[in-house]
Amino acid sequence: MDNNPIVISDQQIAGFTAIGATFADSELTADGAVESFTRMVCPEGAKTPVYDLWEQGSKYWKAGYAEGKKIPLTGADGKENNTVTKAFSRFTSRVEKAYGMTKPSKPTETGIAKADQRANAAAELAKQKERPMQDLLAEVQMLTSAPSKINLAKATKVQAVIEAKRKDELKDRMDSIELLQKEIKALVSNCLNEDDLKAIYQILCGHDYEIAGD
Repeated sequence: MDNNPIVISDQQIAGFTAIGATFADSELTADGAVESFTRMVCPEGAKTPVYDLWEQGSKYWKAGYAEGKKIPLTGADGKENNTVTKAFSRFTSRVEKAYGMTKPSKPTETGIAKADQRANAAAELAKQKERPMQDLLAEVQMLTSAPSKINLAKATKVQAVIEAKRKDELKDRMDSIELLQKEIKALVSNCLNEDDLKAIYQILCGHDYEIAGD
């Protein structure tokens, strides 16, 4: 298990620094900076902000803000300049108000381990779903025909794969139906032939109706 923090790139460092400088230049017109910050701490594929990106990004944001305001980042006592601290607080308040995003909690070892387990389980499920349905059904039948604690446990896992495949197939079918619905609606809205519209109406109403020529 890797507990090392994410190492951000020079490009990310420049980005966070520029966002801080932009906020220092004008808080009234910093909506773009707020949006950029959310994109950087919650990159594509992430559902919530990444702790290390927020933690490290905030440091460079503050450095950019201090540089933009031409004030020291820290005082003589080595503590962070209170002006910088308050500015970042105002900034993150805007992030929360606009995007409902707040600083995430620091991941614990338990949390990281559970996340790894979920990722491994998802990868294994995806691999198993590639198997033909008939093979999965045959395996369940074989395992349940000789019931034992071990075999039933294995059968339960295979059955879960079967249900996941069925769910995916249903979703694919529904996506296809929704696409057809949109295409048919578009065609009907552009149709000015009364006979064709009546025929479509009869079919959709469930009548045993056949369009001439089909």
